[in-house]
Amino acid sequence: MAKKLISDQLREAIARSGKTRYRISLETGITQSQLSRFVNDPGVSLSLANINKLCECIGAELVLRAEHAKPKRSTKKPKGK
Repeated sequence: MAKKLISDQLREAIARSGKTRYRISLETGITQSQLSRFVNDPGVSLSLANINKLCECIGAELVLRAEHAKPKRSTKKPKGK
C-alpha cells in the first residue's frame, strides 16, 4: 500500500473536520482563496506556519514515526586523533 503524502492527509483531515473553509479561514487567518486552492489542487502547498494554524484549528496532529527518523550524526571528533 502506498503511503499518503502529508498534504493529502491534511486535505482529508480538513474534509473530516466538519468545518467549512469559511470557518477555518476565520479561525486561522488563512484566506478562503488560499484554502480552496490547497484543497482543490494537489500542486499547491501551504507554509509551515499555516499548516500549524490549520492543524490546531481542525484538531489534527502531524506525527513523525520513529522508524523513519534518521539518527543524529555526531559532529564531535573522537578523542586522541
